[in-house]
Amino acid sequence: MTKINKTLMLGILLLAVVVPMTTYLAVTNQNPEREAAGDTSGTVYVAEVVDGVCGSVNGTKVSFLPGVRDACAKGAVNWMDTEATDGDYNWDCFGTTGKGVAHCSATKE
Repeated sequence: MTKINKTLMLGILLLAVVVPMTTYLAVTNQNPEREAAGDTSGTVYVAEVVDGVCGSVNGTKVSFLPGVRDACAKGAVNWMDTEATDGDYNWDCFGTTGKGVAHCSATKE
């Protein structure tokens, strides 16, 4: 596994932990004193939970490594084969919870 792939995997793992924890804290970290006084104007931000979805280049023929926006329609890209050593560029799109992983590829022309 290349250094880039290891770094990407670590980043995705951190996303899988940080996003759910941030959502939990945003929902639970409310001020009970304000609520008791009838002030419920506090804003709660909840992260959208999405499954990974392959992008527009999945299953197509390409002449070069697809860009991140074309690789995954939803989720974070993790490149498995950026050199197309087997004739295909291979990558995964990870959802925000670490579940819902889409396996994608594009054939190198």
